[in-house]
Amino acid sequence: RDLTEWAKRTLPEFLLISMQDPENKDECIARTPWASYAVCVAEVQIDGEASLTGRKSQTLFQFELDIGIRLDIEIEGKDDYWPGVAQMVHFDNVNMTPPIITRMEELPRRVADEVGWYMQKGMGRRFL
Repeated sequence: RDLTEWAKRTLPEFLLISMQDPENKDECIARTPWASYAVCVAEVQIDGEASLTGRKSQTLFQFELDIGIRLDIEIEGKDDYWPGVAQMVHFDNVNMTPPIITRMEELPRRVADEVGWYMQKGMGRRFL
């Protein structure tokens, strides 16, 4: 059974709220540890395939997805705002923790370095 459309519809919903306060959807709780940049998921795009195969007694959920995430990065209380991109490529049954690739060439180096580390190795990775 093809579940690709279901995955493309439901997975973004979960990723969009992954860095929000569960009590207040307008509040972003994801913050980098040093400069306290707020990092929020603004948009998610999913590409790939997902399917359910097998018999009722023995089913197997198979998927291979590429996930693109647009990030909103800002300093609370200031007018500083930067867009960023994170990607998880080849997220599948075998590779359940793919590396997170960040694209932040347009950001100031200090912001790109800190947010890049946060998304690849810090709590940002755990939120996703």
